[in-house]
Amino acid sequence: MKIIGTGSSEKGPLLDRSHVPLLLFDYDEPDRSTYVKLLYSVPAGELQVRRFAELGEHFYWTTPQGWMLLVHPSTRDTFLWNPLTRARVALPPERDNLEELQPDARCVLSHAPAHPGCVVLIADLEETVLWHCHPGAGGRWLRHEYDDHAVSPDVSISYSMSMLTTVGGKFYSVDHLQKRFLVVALEFSPVDGAAPQFTAVATNDAEHTPAGHSTTVFRAVESDGELFLVAMYYVKPRDRVASKISVLKLDLLKRAKVEVMSTLGERSFFLAASSKFGASVRAKQVGLKENCIYYLKPDDKGLYVYDLGRGTTTMYNPGLDLEDDVTPELLVTPW
Repeated sequence: MKIIGTGSSEKGPLLDRSHVPLLLFDYDEPDRSTYVKLLYSVPAGELQVRRFAELGEHFYWTTPQGWMLLVHPSTRDTFLWNPLTRARVALPPERDNLEELQPDARCVLSHAPAHPGCVVLIADLEETVLWHCHPGAGGRWLRHEYDDHAVSPDVSISYSMSMLTTVGGKFYSVDHLQKRFLVVALEFSPVDGAAPQFTAVATNDAEHTPAGHSTTVFRAVESDGELFLVAMYYVKPRDRVASKISVLKLDLLKRAKVEVMSTLGERSFFLAASSKFGASVRAKQVGLKENCIYYLKPDDKGLYVYDLGRGTTTMYNPGLDLEDDVTPELLVTPW
């Protein structure tokens, strides 16, 4: 294993911005006095060791906005954490057993934490439960159980929560129904404690799976204030690599009109596996190739890169000594 550098979370900036996006791996260390992670820098193609006391002492979840949500199991202290700078943003103390959530619970922010309207939202993917709060230690977490069929008897809101994302400060999820999409908007009333409201808009455009493909996996990505879906097509359900990938834009101003993107231009998209979120980067600004989909697979250490222009896939091995069936977390630059 090629180790480029080591560092501690107790001195100086944790990470160099030029090394982000990063893949975060667990690391079994004989001396567990400090918590160790392996970080693979996608731009640099290098693996490094970092010691994170914060991650050893807290339950944590990653977000598409780069911040991590940390919950202390004993003190119930809860905060947003920037892994690049170690900056913390206090959240109300946890009172509803957030630490019992599964690691794949969906956590998103409506705005940057310093924004006065920022909402931190957590969706339990196993129960019809939402938690939300505003940054600051003086408020409180609000827990809501919602009607899974609030928008239609035929639509399961909880099923679409795995694609919960933020666009323009608002929350959206997307469901795939009979070759069309249903965009579900989630809004919170300014009245403290009021239940969230769901509204839905169905697209009129059909989504066509290419001939010869049996399975399609969708991931939602926010980019430049717009909502995109990455459609990953598989010839067989158990194939490890998508044979074709397309990017669809859902125009929220035109009743979620679907537009197939011919190119992402200067952008590339990243897709996480465990948390299933997507993120957009200005590729050249971070030293990566433009117009590509970088994606991770469950129980697979590899980083897959699909070139939208050429229609080809390249797989990168982040470390020969890493177990093949580990699933890394994805870290992107915080807002």
